[in-house]
Amino acid sequence: AKLTGNALQKKKKIFISPEIPQAEALGLKQTVTKMGGLIVPSAAFPGTTHIIVSDRSTGATYEDARAEGRLRVLSEEEEEGSGSALVFVHHVGWPTSFDSLIPREAVVDLDKAKGGLGDETSPFHVSPAWVTESAKHQEWMRESDFHVQTTEDYGAHAVEVVTAQEMEDLEKRSIIQKAERAEKERKRREEALREQERKRAEAERERQERKRLKGGLKE
Repeated sequence: AKLTGNALQKKKKIFISPEIPQAEALGLKQTVTKMGGLIVPSAAFPGTTHIIVSDRSTGATYEDARAEGRLRVLSEEEEEGSGSALVFVHHVGWPTSFDSLIPREAVVDLDKAKGGLGDETSPFHVSPAWVTESAKHQEWMRESDFHVQTTEDYGAHAVEVVTAQEMEDLEKRSIIQKAERAEKERKRREEALREQERKRAEAERERQERKRLKGGLKE
């Protein structure tokens, strides 16, 4: 079935930079496709929403933020009736479905928690972890958690787009290769067992021969 214009517009259109190693890029293409995204051939492709680039960050990672329980304030509001101050927060490193409304006083450093919003615009430059973590949680992660600062003009690059047929062929090859590895391992183990049995038999023959020779000397 063909995608309608609106459905196509809503899809993530993702360009994977050539700086990503080929094997990793292929895995990312598979993941993006399974998540319902579209791999585009160029960063200059109309409507490109994301550009996957190498992670150049040397500071705190999304994993650090997750471990520290870091929050990012998305909005402020008042609770109806009581007038209590509330903030809608994003738990950095976690899916947006984890975003929650909490009392304002629960945020230790409100000014710091407000920082970093609105700094990135589409197309988002994000690390490969944005794709892998999205797949892990089965929802697209918040881009700001995986943002990569870069001045590279990726519009000049292009990559080969993986088709649905290529994806199917790749999965078939993966299954075949896995079966071949299992068969190779089975044969290796059988050969090792045969070698052990051969050595045991040889040792037994030597033992019997020594016993025979020892008996002959006694006579």
